[in-house]
Amino acid sequence: MTNCTTMAIDHDLPASGLSEWIGKNKTFEKVPQDVQYALMKRLDLSADAIHLLPANSLPVPQLLEFSAPRLVDGLQIISPASCFTDLEINTTVVSLLTFDIPSTSFVQKLCAAAGQAILDGKTSLRDWRNSDRYLPLEAIEFWQWLMDVIHAQKAWNRALRWLDDQVKRNPTLEALQGRVKQILIRVAWRKPFSTLGNFATSVWGLSWSKATPEADSKVEDLAQGNLAFIKSPQVHA
Repeated sequence: MTNCTTMAIDHDLPASGLSEWIGKNKTFEKVPQDVQYALMKRLDLSADAIHLLPANSLPVPQLLEFSAPRLVDGLQIISPASCFTDLEINTTVVSLLTFDIPSTSFVQKLCAAAGQAILDGKTSLRDWRNSDRYLPLEAIEFWQWLMDVIHAQKAWNRALRWLDDQVKRNPTLEALQGRVKQILIRVAWRKPFSTLGNFATSVWGLSWSKATPEADSKVEDLAQGNLAFIKSPQVHA
């Protein structure tokens, strides 16, 4: 998932900073690109927030042990722009791990509305599910990262279930299954596709129930760390 602050910048923020822009009745789309970027950087994760999330280098088995909040896939009738406030934050980022994650579409809408809200002087996010709860702006980016984690967990679990199914129909593959799992101990869950991080993609392209020589061959390839048959990574659902 692309985060809210991804954009190309050719020059630095003017020495005057953001003071001449924030709260001056300006429109986000009409301010210079470097100002837009600086505003959106206020959504960046703090060191404390990053520490709470699985590191990019975390091996796949440990990723699967991470307990993520529930992702709610429901319709939100509230306007995303109305969630931004200038009231004091009273909820820590740690607490976000105990709350449900809003739907993907709603978080994307919050991201889209954030630039104008910050330009207008908004500094916190009112939790529409609890009107007394005010969240840090980094909650948006934090939710996006958690969504990535959840989608990756689903992908790897699905891939490993496929491998289990192959062994059930052909017990001679059991030794190879063990070797694959040993390899995954050394594979970072968010590595580029040059690693076994493509394992999930490769098995999705196979039949889940039919016994085929191709399936046996691919299990053997995985056990050997042979990635030649893997085309491109696709972690997100």
